[in-house]
Amino acid sequence: NHRVNTLDNGLLRQPPMGWLTWQRFRCVTNCQEDPDTCI
Repeated sequence: NHRVNTLDNGLLRQPPMGWLTWQRFRCVTNCQEDPDTCI
């Protein structure tokens, strides 16, 4: 078990704006077929 201490201020309950899914970092996006999803 891991315990994490956090502030109960409501920050980061959702991913920040501009957040990219891990799928984009794993390079499983075909940049030639879908250039808008490439980083």
